[in-house]
Amino acid sequence: MQAITRFFVDRWQFTSVLFALLIALGWGAVQAIPKSEDPIVEFPGVAIAVVLPGADAEQMERLVAVPIENAINSIEDIQDLNSSSRAGLAVISVEFAWGADPEEKFGEVVRELNVVRNSLPEGIVSITPRRFNPAQTSIVQIALVSNNASFRQMESYAKALRDSLERSPGVQQAQVWGAPPSEVRVAADLDRLAAYRLPLTAVADALQREGADTPIGAVEAGGRRFNLQASGSFNSLDEIRAVPLRAEGGSVVTVGDVAEVNWANDERAHITRYNGQRAIFVTARAAGREHFPGA
Repeated sequence: MQAITRFFVDRWQFTSVLFALLIALGWGAVQAIPKSEDPIVEFPGVAIAVVLPGADAEQMERLVAVPIENAINSIEDIQDLNSSSRAGLAVISVEFAWGADPEEKFGEVVRELNVVRNSLPEGIVSITPRRFNPAQTSIVQIALVSNNASFRQMESYAKALRDSLERSPGVQQAQVWGAPPSEVRVAADLDRLAAYRLPLTAVADALQREGADTPIGAVEAGGRRFNLQASGSFNSLDEIRAVPLRAEGGSVVTVGDVAEVNWANDERAHITRYNGQRAIFVTARAAGREHFPGA
Protein backbone atom coordinates (compact mmCIF):
# COMPACT_ATOMS: atom_id res chain seq x y z
CA MET A 1 0.00 0.00 0.00
CA GLN A 2 2.83 2.41 0.84
CA ALA A 3 4.47 1.64 -2.50
CA ILE A 4 1.28 2.53 -4.35
CA THR A 5 0.89 5.74 -2.37
CA ARG A 6 4.55 6.66 -2.97
CA PHE A 7 4.08 6.03 -6.72
CA PHE A 8 1.27 8.58 -7.00
CA VAL A 9 2.98 11.09 -4.70
CA ASP A 10 6.27 10.99 -6.59
CA ARG A 11 4.49 11.31 -9.92
CA TRP A 12 2.18 14.15 -8.96
CA GLN A 13 1.78 15.37 -12.55
CA PHE A 14 0.35 12.00 -13.59
CA THR A 15 -1.85 11.99 -10.50
CA SER A 16 -3.21 15.46 -11.32
CA VAL A 17 -4.07 14.45 -14.88
CA LEU A 18 -5.72 11.25 -13.63
CA PHE A 19 -7.89 13.14 -11.15
CA ALA A 20 -8.78 15.70 -13.82
CA LEU A 21 -9.95 12.88 -16.09
CA LEU A 22 -11.99 11.32 -13.29
CA ILE A 23 -13.63 14.68 -12.55
CA ALA A 24 -14.43 15.15 -16.25
CA LEU A 25 -15.93 11.67 -16.47
CA GLY A 26 -18.01 12.30 -13.36
CA TRP A 27 -19.27 15.63 -14.66
CA GLY A 28 -20.20 14.05 -17.99
CA ALA A 29 -22.07 11.26 -16.20
CA VAL A 30 -24.04 13.80 -14.13
CA GLN A 31 -25.03 15.69 -17.28
CA ALA A 32 -26.11 12.45 -18.98
CA ILE A 33 -28.38 11.37 -16.12
CA PRO A 34 -32.03 11.64 -17.27
CA LYS A 35 -33.76 14.47 -15.46
CA SER A 36 -37.40 15.44 -15.38
CA GLU A 37 -39.55 17.78 -13.35
CA ASP A 38 -42.13 14.98 -13.16
CA PRO A 39 -40.13 11.75 -13.27
CA ILE A 40 -41.95 8.64 -14.39
CA VAL A 41 -42.55 6.36 -11.44
CA GLU A 42 -44.57 3.18 -11.74
CA PHE A 43 -46.65 2.34 -8.72
CA PRO A 44 -49.54 -0.10 -8.30
CA GLY A 45 -52.87 1.64 -8.48
CA VAL A 46 -56.01 1.59 -10.60
CA ALA A 47 -58.83 4.09 -11.10
CA ILE A 48 -62.18 2.90 -12.46
CA ALA A 49 -64.68 5.30 -14.01
CA VAL A 50 -68.27 4.10 -14.47
CA VAL A 51 -70.81 6.15 -16.45
CA LEU A 52 -74.54 5.54 -15.93
CA PRO A 53 -76.64 8.36 -17.43
CA GLY A 54 -79.73 9.35 -15.47
CA ALA A 55 -78.62 7.98 -12.09
CA ASP A 56 -78.24 10.36 -9.15
CA ALA A 57 -75.28 10.33 -6.75
CA GLU A 58 -77.00 8.08 -4.21
CA GLN A 59 -77.89 5.50 -6.85
CA MET A 60 -74.36 5.59 -8.30
CA GLU A 61 -72.91 4.85 -4.87
CA ARG A 62 -75.42 2.16 -3.89
CA LEU A 63 -75.81 0.35 -7.21
CA VAL A 64 -72.36 0.84 -8.77
CA ALA A 65 -69.59 1.96 -6.42
CA VAL A 66 -70.35 -0.33 -3.47
CA PRO A 67 -70.66 -3.58 -5.52
CA ILE A 68 -67.40 -2.82 -7.34
CA GLU A 69 -65.63 -2.00 -4.06
CA ASN A 70 -66.84 -5.29 -2.56
CA ALA A 71 -65.55 -7.23 -5.56
CA ILE A 72 -62.16 -5.51 -5.62
CA ASN A 73 -61.74 -5.80 -1.85
CA SER A 74 -61.03 -9.52 -2.27
CA ILE A 75 -57.71 -8.74 -4.01
CA GLU A 76 -54.62 -9.02 -1.83
CA ASP A 77 -52.19 -6.20 -0.93
CA ILE A 78 -54.80 -3.42 -1.02
CA GLN A 79 -53.53 -0.38 0.82
CA ASP A 80 -56.35 2.08 0.14
CA LEU A 81 -59.77 1.73 -1.51
CA ASN A 82 -62.20 4.61 -1.90
CA SER A 83 -64.80 5.98 -4.28
CA SER A 84 -66.60 9.17 -5.18
CA SER A 85 -70.03 9.37 -6.76
CA ARG A 86 -72.02 12.07 -8.45
CA ALA A 87 -74.89 12.18 -10.92
CA GLY A 88 -74.13 9.72 -13.71
CA LEU A 89 -70.53 9.02 -12.69
CA ALA A 90 -68.72 6.92 -10.09
CA VAL A 91 -64.94 6.78 -9.71
CA ILE A 92 -63.38 3.98 -7.66
CA SER A 93 -59.69 4.25 -6.78
CA VAL A 94 -57.61 1.39 -5.39
CA GLU A 95 -53.98 1.62 -4.30
CA PHE A 96 -51.87 -1.44 -3.62
CA ALA A 97 -48.89 -1.85 -1.31
CA TRP A 98 -45.55 -0.73 -2.68
CA GLY A 99 -43.68 -3.64 -4.19
CA ALA A 100 -46.72 -5.22 -5.79
CA ASP A 101 -46.52 -5.79 -9.54
CA PRO A 102 -48.57 -2.97 -11.19
CA GLU A 103 -49.34 -5.05 -14.29
CA GLU A 104 -50.44 -8.06 -12.27
CA LYS A 105 -52.69 -6.01 -9.98
CA PHE A 106 -54.26 -4.24 -12.94
CA GLY A 107 -55.10 -7.62 -14.44
CA GLU A 108 -56.68 -8.76 -11.16
CA VAL A 109 -58.83 -5.62 -11.03
CA VAL A 110 -60.01 -6.16 -14.61
CA ARG A 111 -60.84 -9.78 -13.79
CA GLU A 112 -62.97 -8.78 -10.79
CA LEU A 113 -64.74 -6.14 -12.90
CA ASN A 114 -65.64 -8.78 -15.46
CA VAL A 115 -67.09 -10.95 -12.68
CA VAL A 116 -69.21 -8.20 -11.12
CA ARG A 117 -70.27 -6.65 -14.45
CA ASN A 118 -73.42 -8.77 -14.83
CA SER A 119 -74.72 -7.68 -11.40
CA LEU A 120 -74.49 -3.97 -12.20
CA PRO A 121 -77.54 -2.01 -13.45
CA GLU A 122 -78.47 -1.95 -17.11
CA GLY A 123 -77.79 1.24 -19.01
CA ILE A 124 -74.13 1.61 -18.05
CA VAL A 125 -72.39 3.37 -20.93
CA SER A 126 -68.81 2.53 -19.99
CA ILE A 127 -66.61 0.98 -17.33
CA THR A 128 -63.07 2.21 -17.82
CA PRO A 129 -60.19 0.97 -15.64
CA ARG A 130 -56.92 2.91 -15.89
CA ARG A 131 -53.58 2.33 -14.24
CA PHE A 132 -52.07 5.17 -12.25
CA ASN A 133 -49.55 6.68 -14.65
CA PRO A 134 -47.72 9.94 -13.93
CA ALA A 135 -46.67 10.02 -17.58
CA GLN A 136 -50.26 10.95 -18.47
CA THR A 137 -49.95 14.24 -16.57
CA SER A 138 -50.01 17.30 -18.81
CA ILE A 139 -46.76 19.27 -18.75
CA VAL A 140 -48.35 22.40 -20.20
CA GLN A 141 -51.85 23.83 -20.47
CA ILE A 142 -52.67 26.84 -22.64
CA ALA A 143 -55.96 28.74 -22.59
CA LEU A 144 -57.29 30.47 -25.72
CA VAL A 145 -59.65 33.17 -24.44
CA SER A 146 -62.21 35.19 -26.39
CA ASN A 147 -65.64 36.60 -25.63
CA ASN A 148 -66.37 37.50 -29.25
CA ALA A 149 -64.89 34.83 -31.55
CA SER A 150 -67.07 31.90 -32.46
CA PHE A 151 -66.23 28.50 -31.06
CA ARG A 152 -65.52 27.36 -34.62
CA GLN A 153 -62.83 30.05 -34.96
CA MET A 154 -61.39 29.30 -31.52
CA GLU A 155 -61.33 25.57 -32.25
CA SER A 156 -59.49 26.23 -35.52
CA TYR A 157 -56.77 28.21 -33.71
CA ALA A 158 -56.63 25.61 -30.93
CA LYS A 159 -56.13 22.75 -33.42
CA ALA A 160 -53.34 24.66 -35.16
CA LEU A 161 -51.65 25.18 -31.80
CA ARG A 162 -52.16 21.50 -30.93
CA ASP A 163 -50.50 20.42 -34.17
CA SER A 164 -47.52 22.71 -33.49
CA LEU A 165 -47.10 21.34 -29.97
CA GLU A 166 -47.22 17.74 -31.19
CA ARG A 167 -44.32 18.46 -33.55
CA SER A 168 -42.21 19.74 -30.65
CA PRO A 169 -39.50 17.39 -29.33
CA GLY A 170 -40.47 15.51 -26.19
CA VAL A 171 -44.24 15.93 -26.64
CA GLN A 172 -46.17 12.69 -26.93
CA GLN A 173 -49.67 14.04 -27.48
CA ALA A 174 -51.57 17.33 -27.41
CA GLN A 175 -55.33 17.68 -27.03
CA VAL A 176 -58.02 20.34 -27.35
CA TRP A 177 -60.57 20.67 -24.53
CA GLY A 178 -63.78 22.62 -24.19
CA ALA A 179 -64.72 23.02 -27.86
CA PRO A 180 -68.29 21.87 -28.55
CA PRO A 181 -68.59 19.73 -31.70
CA SER A 182 -69.19 21.75 -34.86
CA GLU A 183 -72.22 20.95 -36.96
CA VAL A 184 -74.32 22.39 -39.73
CA ARG A 185 -77.61 23.71 -38.35
CA VAL A 186 -80.63 23.54 -40.68
CA ALA A 187 -83.46 25.67 -39.27
CA ALA A 188 -86.63 25.04 -41.25
CA ASP A 189 -89.25 27.78 -41.61
CA LEU A 190 -92.71 26.26 -41.08
CA ASP A 191 -94.48 29.10 -42.92
CA ARG A 192 -92.34 28.64 -46.03
CA LEU A 193 -92.80 24.87 -45.85
CA ALA A 194 -96.57 25.40 -45.70
CA ALA A 195 -96.43 27.79 -48.66
CA TYR A 196 -94.75 25.11 -50.75
CA ARG A 197 -97.06 22.44 -49.28
CA LEU A 198 -94.10 20.44 -47.97
CA PRO A 199 -93.88 18.50 -44.69
CA LEU A 200 -90.96 19.02 -42.34
CA THR A 201 -89.82 15.47 -42.98
CA ALA A 202 -89.13 16.41 -46.62
CA VAL A 203 -86.09 18.42 -45.52
CA ALA A 204 -84.72 15.66 -43.33
CA ASP A 205 -85.38 13.00 -45.97
CA ALA A 206 -83.67 15.03 -48.70
CA LEU A 207 -80.55 15.66 -46.63
CA GLN A 208 -80.31 12.03 -45.58
CA ARG A 209 -80.79 10.95 -49.19
CA GLU A 210 -77.97 13.17 -50.42
CA GLY A 211 -75.81 12.35 -47.42
CA ALA A 212 -72.89 14.22 -45.89
CA ASP A 213 -69.48 13.49 -44.47
CA THR A 214 -69.63 17.02 -43.10
CA PRO A 215 -71.67 16.72 -39.88
CA ILE A 216 -75.15 17.89 -40.83
CA GLY A 217 -76.23 18.14 -37.22
CA ALA A 218 -79.95 18.67 -36.93
CA VAL A 219 -83.08 20.04 -38.54
CA GLU A 220 -84.99 22.35 -36.21
CA ALA A 221 -88.53 23.64 -36.53
CA GLY A 222 -91.28 24.55 -34.12
CA GLY A 223 -89.16 23.73 -31.10
CA ARG A 224 -88.49 20.20 -32.33
CA ARG A 225 -85.05 18.86 -33.23
CA PHE A 226 -84.30 16.04 -35.68
CA ASN A 227 -80.77 14.59 -35.64
CA LEU A 228 -79.44 13.41 -38.99
CA GLN A 229 -76.98 10.71 -39.90
CA ALA A 230 -75.78 10.25 -43.46
CA SER A 231 -72.83 9.04 -45.50
CA GLY A 232 -72.25 11.13 -48.63
CA SER A 233 -70.25 14.33 -48.95
CA PHE A 234 -70.96 18.06 -49.17
CA ASN A 235 -68.15 20.53 -49.79
CA SER A 236 -69.94 23.70 -48.67
CA LEU A 237 -73.06 25.11 -47.08
CA ASP A 238 -74.24 26.22 -50.53
CA GLU A 239 -74.33 22.59 -51.66
CA ILE A 240 -76.60 21.78 -48.72
CA ARG A 241 -78.83 24.75 -49.55
CA ALA A 242 -79.04 23.51 -53.15
CA VAL A 243 -80.37 20.07 -52.24
CA PRO A 244 -83.66 19.72 -54.16
CA LEU A 245 -86.89 19.01 -52.34
CA ARG A 246 -89.36 19.06 -55.22
CA ALA A 247 -89.47 19.95 -58.91
CA GLU A 248 -92.72 21.44 -60.15
CA GLY A 249 -93.70 23.61 -63.10
CA GLY A 250 -90.17 23.99 -64.34
CA SER A 251 -88.86 25.24 -60.97
CA VAL A 252 -87.03 23.44 -58.20
CA VAL A 253 -87.68 23.95 -54.51
CA THR A 254 -84.45 23.52 -52.54
CA VAL A 255 -83.51 23.31 -48.88
CA GLY A 256 -82.29 26.92 -49.03
CA ASP A 257 -85.78 28.05 -50.05
CA VAL A 258 -87.39 26.75 -46.87
CA ALA A 259 -84.60 26.74 -44.27
CA GLU A 260 -81.62 28.67 -42.93
CA VAL A 261 -78.38 26.70 -43.23
CA ASN A 262 -75.43 27.84 -41.12
CA TRP A 263 -72.50 26.54 -39.12
CA ALA A 264 -73.27 26.12 -35.43
CA ASN A 265 -72.10 24.19 -32.40
CA ASP A 266 -73.76 21.21 -30.80
CA GLU A 267 -75.04 21.45 -27.26
CA ARG A 268 -72.10 21.92 -24.89
CA ALA A 269 -71.44 18.99 -22.60
CA HIS A 270 -69.36 21.19 -20.28
CA ILE A 271 -68.34 24.82 -19.85
CA THR A 272 -64.70 25.93 -19.79
CA ARG A 273 -63.59 29.21 -18.28
CA TYR A 274 -60.25 30.90 -17.62
CA ASN A 275 -60.38 33.74 -15.10
CA GLY A 276 -64.12 33.89 -15.69
CA GLN A 277 -63.80 34.25 -19.47
CA ARG A 278 -64.92 31.83 -22.15
CA ALA A 279 -61.96 29.68 -23.18
CA ILE A 280 -60.71 26.61 -25.00
CA PHE A 281 -57.75 24.72 -23.55
CA VAL A 282 -54.84 22.99 -25.26
CA THR A 283 -52.81 20.53 -23.17
CA ALA A 284 -49.67 18.54 -23.96
CA ARG A 285 -48.18 15.40 -22.42
CA ALA A 286 -44.50 14.55 -22.37
CA ALA A 287 -43.19 11.50 -24.20
CA GLY A 288 -43.29 8.60 -21.78
CA ARG A 289 -39.71 7.34 -21.94
CA GLU A 290 -37.72 10.16 -23.46
CA HIS A 291 -35.28 12.19 -21.37
CA PHE A 292 -33.67 15.50 -21.97
CA PRO A 293 -30.39 16.22 -20.19
CA GLY A 294 -30.47 19.44 -18.28
CA ALA A 295 -34.25 19.76 -18.57
